[in-house]
Amino acid sequence: MKRIVLPILFAAVLSAAESGMTPALNSFTTSCYQQLAGSDGNLILSPFNIATALSMALVGARGQSAEEIESVLHVHYDSAYDAAFGSLLAKLVTTGNTGGNQLRTANGLWAQKGFAIHAAFQNTLAKDYQAPLTLLDFISNPEASRTQINRWTEQHTKEKIMNLLPAGSIKSDTRLVLTSAIYFYGKWKDAFVSSRTQPAPFSLSTGATIQTSFMNQTSHFAYTEAPSAQILEINYAGTGIAFEVLLPKALTGLPDLEKIINLGKPRQLVWQPDQSEGTGKPPEVPCRIGILPSQSALDHGHARTFHRPGGLLWYRPEPQDLSGHPQGFRRCIRTGY
Repeated sequence: MKRIVLPILFAAVLSAAESGMTPALNSFTTSCYQQLAGSDGNLILSPFNIATALSMALVGARGQSAEEIESVLHVHYDSAYDAAFGSLLAKLVTTGNTGGNQLRTANGLWAQKGFAIHAAFQNTLAKDYQAPLTLLDFISNPEASRTQINRWTEQHTKEKIMNLLPAGSIKSDTRLVLTSAIYFYGKWKDAFVSSRTQPAPFSLSTGATIQTSFMNQTSHFAYTEAPSAQILEINYAGTGIAFEVLLPKALTGLPDLEKIINLGKPRQLVWQPDQSEGTGKPPEVPCRIGILPSQSALDHGHARTFHRPGGLLWYRPEPQDLSGHPQGFRRCIRTGY
């Protein structure tokens, strides 16, 4: 078993870190990760992308539905929320596309032709969430509409996010669809040389060992240790975004390590202030490292609005107060690459 959280994780790496949005997003990341890590198997997710999708829904939510989404996101939704999120999203995209890195977001609003959309809802999604409105004919051509949404998403994510909406997910009674996908291709600040890739044993949580290929490099990296883990920071080229590796010291130590992760205070676990030598950054030490070359759901116990059949986040069909939207949502799907 392995856990991978995409680098688009800590909002604190951006210049918008002074915003109240940052601690809320990191707290959401903690609860999101701890919820999803409870299942067996590998896990790859982008909490920022999930938060984006839920925030898009929050724009039109009212009453109890809005309160529940706010609780999940650890935020208080007010008149400044969408602009602050939009600013953070824009800066993330700018930061993620420097130094040869590539970050693509694909947020979209899709509605039935002739279906009334609140102008404020449409304008906010277009301006702050970069989610343009496209009119489709779900009633007459649900499958063709699904294909068009998927193709648009593929084109905006370097052809990596394929088949975002699975067959049968769009029906003739669909009236509005929100989509959110994210793609990130990062280049290491210190590149790994392919000729140094070597086979080595990889330990499984079961205690078994398999042989696999590892990229290798000896260089200076930010490194420290916690009582239960080794912690390494690998920077991406030309940007403040970094890849944080938390490796349990014990073969079966991952569950215990996951319990103490609190990304609401992200640096507290990674290194202590007295280790930073007054720089606010972790000390750099010479390290030889080897690393492997390399859809999720939420259920935070809000039974009235959210439940989790089929591994997807759904909105219950019974009446809700989503008056900011033309009507209540039934399904929300997100993915990343």
